[in-house]
Amino acid sequence: MSKVLVLGDLIIDKYVSGQVERISPEAPVPVLNPNNFYNCLGGAGNVAKCISVLNGNVDFIFNSGNSFDIKEFENEKNINLIPFSDNRVTAIKTRYLSGSNHLLRVDQEEVYPLLESVENELISYLRNNLKNYDYVIISDYDKGFLTPKLLETISSVCRVNNIKTYLDPKFRDFNLYKNFDVIKCNKIETEFFANKKIFNEKELKREIKKIHKNLNCKIFISTLSSEGHICFDGSKFNKFKTKAEEVYDVSGAGDSFISAFSHFYNVNQDIKTSSFLASVASAISIQKMGCYAPSISEINKKTDENKN
Repeated sequence: MSKVLVLGDLIIDKYVSGQVERISPEAPVPVLNPNNFYNCLGGAGNVAKCISVLNGNVDFIFNSGNSFDIKEFENEKNINLIPFSDNRVTAIKTRYLSGSNHLLRVDQEEVYPLLESVENELISYLRNNLKNYDYVIISDYDKGFLTPKLLETISSVCRVNNIKTYLDPKFRDFNLYKNFDVIKCNKIETEFFANKKIFNEKELKREIKKIHKNLNCKIFISTLSSEGHICFDGSKFNKFKTKAEEVYDVSGAGDSFISAFSHFYNVNQDIKTSSFLASVASAISIQKMGCYAPSISEINKKTDENKN
């Protein structure tokens, strides 16, 4: 069992589900009769949840905010919660559902950089503790937790100690993401880093080569939704197609991919095998409502089905 650390922006995913039986007389909107309420770890918390299911345990460092109640989640199986609190309101996404229909999402959040005092405390903690991990996953939801100083500290300390880093970035300054080992972007994020619209695979490969060189990463992965994903390790490309699946909810698919890729790559050091299994994990997650953490047995079962 590996010792794994996940860092990133915590989002609480709230779900309110029920039945819609009529339209409001006040406006042309459905009236929801709620009968089920549940909360779960979202954002980088979903990555931690995915890793906990695959690996067996994980440490999760995050910004908790003053409205976060750790007691609500302290029984999350195999996740060691390590909050660093500042005065912001904890980010919450509340989804209203009727059956498989997603009616509405309400977001509550305060987005600004981590307080300097908390940032310094966290950097000190990381300098003392990063060496204890086998690999680190950084999940950036651009809510202010992953400051430039924090990202630089993680990449530099991990490289000195030969600890693999896996990064899922957002639409931010290109230079913040230099010197991480594996970087996974979706196509829109890849176009953002390329600063251009990409229309075909030839263009995509050309831009990925540039991004790979400029970010000084070892592996760059661009996920392409229903078209699969493409990996570049500095010398060759590997393209992986995705089997068509019925989609219920795409939320968390990227989290499933980066979690599964990092887990399997840490085990086998094989890009092709890790990429294939990460694709399978994503395919499982999109067939479930809400963020879902696929297990090893589910991934193996789905892999066997795909062979038939």
